[in-house]
Amino acid sequence: HRDFKPQNVLVDRDGRPRIIDFGLARRGAEDSVGRVAPRDAETLARPLDDRLTSVDALVGTPAYMAPEQLAGADAGAPADQFAYCVALYEALFGRAPFDRSSLGALISSVDAGELPPRQADSPVPEWLHEAVARGLSPRAEARWPSIAALLEVLDQDPERDLRTGARARVWLGVAIISLTLATWAFAAWVRQRWRVSDELLTALTMLLDVVLIFALMLRLRGEIAGSAVNRALAAWIGALALASLLNRALALLMGSPYEVTSMHDLVLFAAVSALASFTIARWAAWIAAIFGLAALLVALAPNLAAAAIGLSICFAFVVAGGFTLRRAA
Repeated sequence: HRDFKPQNVLVDRDGRPRIIDFGLARRGAEDSVGRVAPRDAETLARPLDDRLTSVDALVGTPAYMAPEQLAGADAGAPADQFAYCVALYEALFGRAPFDRSSLGALISSVDAGELPPRQADSPVPEWLHEAVARGLSPRAEARWPSIAALLEVLDQDPERDLRTGARARVWLGVAIISLTLATWAFAAWVRQRWRVSDELLTALTMLLDVVLIFALMLRLRGEIAGSAVNRALAAWIGALALASLLNRALALLMGSPYEVTSMHDLVLFAAVSALASFTIARWAAWIAAIFGLAALLVALAPNLAAAAIGLSICFAFVVAGGFTLRRAA
């Protein structure tokens, strides 16, 4: 392209970026001889204009030029990669990567590869800063092998890599299934020995489950915080647990039958999981379907409420574990 810059990128109605103005690329195909870069004092001291497409013998926009292009050499794919990383750096950090006070200052800064240090409190993760910094290397051979290689790295956000924090997801899944089965068994044991209403028993056991779930998430907070997937899953699990606790507490106050409360639990689980299919991963729609079918089963056969809610929770987390672990492999 030889003149990549934000002004030469348009976004279509579908949200896809389109690169325009290939005039310099065609000129380069017709004339592969590099131009001699200006080095006279007057030109070097001249303030830069990011919109300018040529400066005397320079062809292109100096603010986005690679060192070899500023030196007057023929510009190829590595120079386009450099220009792309300049634009990306501007978008990420809100400032130019190199000194643009004048053409001479720009050339010196680009040749030296002098990037501003990344601030410790920067919202831009370190891995992304390093990826862009490599694309801004003064030596073409030190940059990414191709723009495709750079884009592949940019697409592999470690925070969204399912291999990151996989242990925390396993622990959470095992804990949820174990708690569900233990609660089921404990409730059956209590019913055999004491006369406790199902409504009170389910509210108390759910309170205990919520405390244990949040205690486990607190214990695994380091691995959860280090992965965007884990943070989203933890939020989903927390929302399910708190919604169920609130539903059961209100049902206890209103005197709602256990079967109705269980059906409402499952409807809440289905709704939260359906939302998760848009915010976390599409496979959450399968879990929403599991809870939705379980709610329908309880509506048709209320006597199966305990089995429906217990088995659907276990099955849902087995499905979730299967999807996340398969993609992490």
